[in-house]
Formats: sequence, structure tokens, C-alpha cells
Amino acid sequence: MISCRNLSLGMIRNILKRTSQIIKGQFEPRHFILINAFFEPSTRTSMSFESAVYRLGGNVITFNKSVSSMQKGESFKDTIRTLSKYGDIMVLRHPERGIVRYASDFSDIPVINAGDGSGEHPTQGLVDLYSIHEYLLYSAFHHPLTYLHNNHIEQNYDCYNFLFVGDVRYSRTIHSLLHLLVMFPPINIYLLPYEGCEPSENMVAFIRANNHNRGYDPVLLSKYSVNWSKFNVIYVTRFQTERHKIAKIPSVVIDESVYDQMSHDCIVLHPFPRNEELSTEIDYDHRSFFFDQIENGVYVRMAIIDLLLKAMDNEF
Repeated sequence: MISCRNLSLGMIRNILKRTSQIIKGQFEPRHFILINAFFEPSTRTSMSFESAVYRLGGNVITFNKSVSSMQKGESFKDTIRTLSKYGDIMVLRHPERGIVRYASDFSDIPVINAGDGSGEHPTQGLVDLYSIHEYLLYSAFHHPLTYLHNNHIEQNYDCYNFLFVGDVRYSRTIHSLLHLLVMFPPINIYLLPYEGCEPSENMVAFIRANNHNRGYDPVLLSKYSVNWSKFNVIYVTRFQTERHKIAKIPSVVIDESVYDQMSHDCIVLHPFPRNEELSTEIDYDHRSFFFDQIENGVYVRMAIIDLLLKAMDNEF
């Protein structure tokens, strides 16, 4: 699993459905080893993968770059080829965009992309999508992402409004989730970037082409023009300090004053870690869905690993 762009609609539905089954305890323990190879710091992704593996009955080997043979001059390629001899699945995070795909070319085992620079974070995108599915299901919202039917194009479904707030240019979670959302129309997606984090023209054009309103509303918003009450889901990300030359304070902060303007039925998501952009004063509001989102991270990754192991079984 390298990119959300490589996932078919059927594969996405299967992962979401399998997640719901796993939450209900519908899975058999498996014996396998997962290699957690993180070349960039992580808390939630690395630990949720570990938790997922242990709950499924497997074991984890954790790679530590600071005490590895790379300190002796070993190449990245040799490191990956070596690690792939020790387990059944590898989870790889790296600060360089595109390097996970490169690593998968010479790994002897399947590689799961846990984030490659400003590129993608496909498992987080699936966690986010499942969290939205869970919200729409609870709300009884008439939408294909609610039901996960095989054929939804011809049905008269309701459209919901989605807002991305944050580092729109460099957030890999936004890049992944965006490509998943447009596979479940109808939806209208809007962007509220921090100053200096504006999206590319191609990104805006892609959203406009896939929006239900086909661009009748502006995709790109400002903090002075945004109508917080129109959105069903608000997705917030931090300023990606590691991908900017100069650190900045986010120009938009989600706090009680914003919550006062939001719909009662809206939810707020955040992939974490958070900084100044998401106030702790709204943590216990019923619309704050980000800790449920963190919990879903374990179950979605259990589903991904379980389906991957079953696919590997069928190869032999």
C-alpha cells in the first residue's frame, strides 16, 4: 500500500467494511512478523501499527535508525533489503517524498507507506475516511459513504460539505484523504490554508472538477470569508514546520469562537500531533471527533494488515 491513488473503490470499501467487523471482534489470530521501519519521528502511526499487530496475534520488530548499521555507512537500499528478510510485512516512514515506492521495488515483502515527506499517508487517509463513514452512519446521512454499497452512482444521495484547514500544500494526510473523498460523491470540498501554505493550481482544479457544485462556489477560502456553519466535516492539520524554511504561527486557530459558529451536527478531525491550530478548550465538545479518530487508527490498520495477509495466503 504505497498510495491512495492505487486503491480501487472496491478495495476501499472492503477495508472499511473489514474495519467494522474487526471492531466487533470478528477476526482470527494470526502468526506473523511486522517490521516497523521509521526514519522519521512518529507516535500514533508507529504505535497504532504495533497495537494492531499484537491484537491480531503477531509480533513487531522495530527498526531504530540511530543504532543501525546506517551509522556505519550502510546504504538505504541494503538496509531495506536486509529488513525484508526478517518479517512478513514492512511499514515504512521516511522524510523523502517517493522513497517508499522506491523501497518497495527491492523489498522481498509488502511495504506499507506510513508517510513519505510531503507525499502521501494512505493508511491515515483510510483512518480519516472510516471516521467520516462512522459519523455519517451515526447521523443517518443519506450518502454512499454511509452505506458502502457496490453501486451508488444512480441513487439520489445527499451532498455534504467538507473543509480542509491548515497546511494544504505540504500536508500528506490531506493529499491522501482528498483522493479518497472524491471516490465517494456527492461532496463539496473547500480549502482554508494557512498563510504561505496555499495549494497548487492543479489541486484547486482537481477539487473543482470533482465537486458536486462543479465550481459554482469558490474552492479556496480565507479566514475572513469562511462561513463555518455550512460544513459537515472540518479537517484541521498543523503547520508542517519540517517542510518549511521558516517556522510560522498558524493564521487560523480552531477554538471556542469557531465552534460557536459551527453547525451543531458538524465534526472536527485532526490527524495529530496538534500545535496552536487546535485549542484544547474544545476537546470535550461532542463535535470534537479527533480522539475517536485516533482510536480508529488501530482498527483500520488491523483491517489493512488482515486483508494483506489473506491476499498473501492466496498467492501460495
